[in-house]
Amino acid sequence: MSYPESTEPSFYRFVPILSWLRTYTRKDFGDDLFAGIITAILLVPQGIAYALLAGLPPQLGLYASILPPICYAILGTSRTLSVGPVSIAAIMIASALNSPEIKLLGNSEENALVLSAMVGVILLFMSILRMGNLVNFISHPVLTGFTSGASILIIFSQLPPLLGFKPVECGIDRQCFSNLFNTPNTITIAIGLTALVMLISFGKPLTVLLKKARVPT
Repeated sequence: MSYPESTEPSFYRFVPILSWLRTYTRKDFGDDLFAGIITAILLVPQGIAYALLAGLPPQLGLYASILPPICYAILGTSRTLSVGPVSIAAIMIASALNSPEIKLLGNSEENALVLSAMVGVILLFMSILRMGNLVNFISHPVLTGFTSGASILIIFSQLPPLLGFKPVECGIDRQCFSNLFNTPNTITIAIGLTALVMLISFGKPLTVLLKKARVPT
């Protein structure tokens, strides 16, 4: 079915999927299916980890990993943009939910839902007002420092779970931290260190071994 030339740009601007779906082929579906399987394998553990980093139940990380890509496939315009939970957003959510004023409001899951809705409305208005160019005023050193600081914070926040220590909620107390280091979980430590070694091995060492075995990479 052909659409009038005058109405196509205005309507497809809000629902871009109608623009490219007409030329969608079986080969495109196969490529997208393969990419979707790989993305799902990565997003399941990643979404759970980001939910725990934000101080929320792990299933919320799965919801945040499934719904945004579906919505963006319909309303999005970029073929390369990655959509889903990210570490920096998880840290910011945790910081907001742990503030004393927000804690007084009650359930953290409800607070996170309200926060997400508020951020979505703000981003919608910023998109309508074409305010995306404001990012160009943020210098590269500021972005690099923010990203590096977030990485350090994530590493130190995940060390206790990696080493099998129970989280502490007693503030700065020497006796509390002494009890923390006296109760490690050896099974958790073994699994965490094994996974860490595997991740490191799957990088450059694995590439070198595949090249020696003359396996195309």
